[in-house]
Amino acid sequence: MSITKFILIELEARHEIMLEEYVKKVQIEARIMGELATTVILPSAIKYQNVLLTNVKGLKEAGLKAPMLINYKF
Repeated sequence: MSITKFILIELEARHEIMLEEYVKKVQIEARIMGELATTVILPSAIKYQNVLLTNVKGLKEAGLKAPMLINYKF
């Protein structure tokens, strides 16, 4: 084998290692994003949704007709 062949094999091996490292980092980031979504974002969104629902129910009970409440079924 010539030196060029060895260099090519070494480059391919290094490239494969770098790709594996990249994939591992992306997998870790994806897992963290999933955890954030389920533990932080989703609970906050549900809490805010409940605040909005309470406000809409209050408007309806007060007899106010907000444009978005017209023709809306609860």
